[in-house]
Amino acid sequence: MKTTSLNFYDGFKCKAGECKHSCCTLWNIDIDKKSLVRYRKMKGNFKKRIEQGIDFGNACFKKNGNSCAFLNKDNLCELIINKGEKEE
Repeated sequence: MKTTSLNFYDGFKCKAGECKHSCCTLWNIDIDKKSLVRYRKMKGNFKKRIEQGIDFGNACFKKNGNSCAFLNKDNLCELIINKGEKEE
């Protein structure tokens, strides 16, 4: 598997529904340790969805076909929609 480092990440801003080529399609998206711990500790209504969409053992988002498990029919991230872009 090829891994790509996004050296422009600090300046990256998701275009959400305006994006023609979603990052969340065809890519395997790893989760850093800090975020993985935060996701594991989440509570509330979205907790079950988190558990269904994250492979905690391999520290990555699960996929539905070629897309991230959190990508909805409008190509928007349900994780961002429900939990926001900023860390809690």
